Amino acid sequence: MKYTPRLDFVVVRKDEPKEQSQGGILLPDSAKDERVPGTVLEIGPGRLSEQGTMILVDDLEVGDRVIFNKFTAYELDEKERLYLLRGNEITCKVND
Repeated sequence: MKYTPRLDFVVVRKDEPKEQSQGGILLPDSAKDERVPGTVLEIGPGRLSEQGTMILVDDLEVGDRVIFNKFTAYELDEKERLYLLRGNEITCKVND
């Protein structure tokens, strides 16, 4: 299914959780969801402010890797790991 976000919403695919740390330690489920990394798939066109100016999600592009809080996001598709959230709810971009 294809999702097209409205307003300043963003569709993000959550990355696969890592089963072990870089040092080889197996991670429990509680440690896997501390930071939720993902990839931006779609960005909405923006929203109008009270003054009538368009507010865009201009600091993100499709394909950007980001960190977000899954508790503020709407789960669109559990199988595909797709989430919908506002652009300002994305905590940070990952610069590799």
